[in-house]
Amino acid sequence: MIKKITTASTLEDALASVQEGASILSGGTFLSKNQDEIESVVDISRIPLSGIQITDQNIEIGANTKLQELVLHPDIPKTLKEIIKREKSLNIRNAATIAGTLLTSKGESGIKSWFIGAQAVFRSYPKDSEQRVADDRIKDTIITSIQFDKRTNVVYQTVSRSPDDVIWVGVFLNTTCKPEYQIALCSFGTNVLELKIDVSKQDPQKAVHELLINSRSQYSNKFCSFNYFLKISTILLLRLLDHTERSNDQ
Repeated sequence: MIKKITTASTLEDALASVQEGASILSGGTFLSKNQDEIESVVDISRIPLSGIQITDQNIEIGANTKLQELVLHPDIPKTLKEIIKREKSLNIRNAATIAGTLLTSKGESGIKSWFIGAQAVFRSYPKDSEQRVADDRIKDTIITSIQFDKRTNVVYQTVSRSPDDVIWVGVFLNTTCKPEYQIALCSFGTNVLELKIDVSKQDPQKAVHELLINSRSQYSNKFCSFNYFLKISTILLLRLLDHTERSNDQ
């Protein structure tokens, strides 16, 4: 049960609370479902960590930026806006922060899969260090922003019971550095599964099969069998690759 809530006005104050064992007050839905495990939280909403900055090379999103701000911003990639609107209702988009969403999301999250496919990184205080979004074990630091390459192009295909339902199988493909592709597989297990392949040197179907077979012990999708996931994820990946290659030829 949450017994103590502290409001921090500076990063220094927030870090001190975190180092004493407090959890960041973000991802409110997560906190409401896990109160038995959390006794102390620190509210960082007064710290100016919101906003979207576009540089020559990167897009940097402040940790406290609301999801709806991403949907409305002209420079945020279209596919990211799509997956945010699919996964979160308007009310949640107006309340949830991007850092809170990423830190509390599991392997079935299309939003998290998009950022992992984009090879996004967390920037953190106090060392202004970078840590991949895929490595979400954050300890004794405060996430200040999320950053990814401005050129990033992530495309995806998913299978679910209905268009707005939970993703059963999802493949997110980063086409920025082709023929090398970063791939994120959504809904395989507790964590998003990722793979990097060079299609000029590797058979993508074989590479995905090997990854999934070797990771089978991590499979925990309650909506479909492992064999179904194996088959459908391969089909979706080959479709995305084919569409990408045909687009290049036009």
